[in-house]
Amino acid sequence: MQIRKLWPLTLITVLLLTGVLAPNTISWSSSLSKNATIYSHGTIAYGTLPLHVDGRWIKDSLNETVILYGVNKGQWVDYPTGCWMETGSSGAGCESFTSQKVIDNLDYMKEWGCNVIRLHTTMDWWIDDYQNYRSNIKTAIELANKRGIYVIFEPAHVRNYQDGGGIGDSPLPWTGPWTEYCGSISDFVDYWRSVVDELRNYPNVIYELWNEPRPGTNSTIEDWYDGWQQCIDMIRYEKEDNHIILIQWYYGQDGSSNGNLEWVLDYPFNYTNLAYSTHVYRSNGAFNPGMKFEYDDVKAMCIERNVKRIGEEWNRPLVIGEVGAFGDSYEEQAAFENFLIIMNEWNIGYVAWLWRSSTVYALLTPGTPFPCPPSPSGQTLIDAIAAVVT
Repeated sequence: MQIRKLWPLTLITVLLLTGVLAPNTISWSSSLSKNATIYSHGTIAYGTLPLHVDGRWIKDSLNETVILYGVNKGQWVDYPTGCWMETGSSGAGCESFTSQKVIDNLDYMKEWGCNVIRLHTTMDWWIDDYQNYRSNIKTAIELANKRGIYVIFEPAHVRNYQDGGGIGDSPLPWTGPWTEYCGSISDFVDYWRSVVDELRNYPNVIYELWNEPRPGTNSTIEDWYDGWQQCIDMIRYEKEDNHIILIQWYYGQDGSSNGNLEWVLDYPFNYTNLAYSTHVYRSNGAFNPGMKFEYDDVKAMCIERNVKRIGEEWNRPLVIGEVGAFGDSYEEQAAFENFLIIMNEWNIGYVAWLWRSSTVYALLTPGTPFPCPPSPSGQTLIDAIAAVVT
């Protein structure tokens, strides 16, 4: 939001001479707003404050704790437009990109209480800048910043869905059709170098190095660790960029690996502003098989998988990067609701899957014009955020 304010010339002169107001912009805060940028022509633009890690907490530049609650915007792997829903339409509006579509969606997310969105992107379209892919993403980031919304930028695929990409795509091992865009760890680092060059000046961006990294035929967590290490070195030392970097490991279709979070201690990094993530699904993933849906059972599973210990004992920040209910069955919805309740009790943020009005994980009601009413999962998310955000 922008508020036009006519400043008296004498006041502007005093502020400039005393150094309070820089010739172009200055960050400003008050009891009315945590962050605003006052331009010399009188415009006040509100936005986010840069984030940093302090022990188990993510904090802003005023040293206030920020817990991230939001939604995944996953269609950047399907369409170079990001597929933002169009107001008044029951279709997704995937064919074109307009700022107004993004604004309408972000404003609706804000009504839900969201302060973060996670962009599920593909490497090939970014590298080729296919159909203004980079510009579209940056516009979405800028518009989110003006609304006080943080953005987790993460690559999920090497190749987009339209060209045969799929969830199994990973930059490791370096085989098959993916080598054109990512044939080595150095290619992966080069890709991230280009991302940092484009996004480093946005205060609301969080870098997530890869979505659901997993072992491959010729790769292990050690290979991934090497890739992460090189990316972090490049971001921190070459680019001198201190944005928060989010790291996760394979969340485990069989309930193993990432689900227990022990890899966080087994593969430490000697850097600041690092945070960690895992994904939680009852029907598949880290807490499957056998996850029940009652509150006590869900809490017991969370404790067993070290979700509580990572903050309370290991002193590291955790963000649940994906969580959702597979359909509207009582068991799925109860497990989803109880999980969010527990995360609220432990002060752990979460990003729900998926901001869409189709698929079994939809947070919006299918077949209804946008702004679509929340689905049962969407309403559960709204209620959970409202319980902790005032």
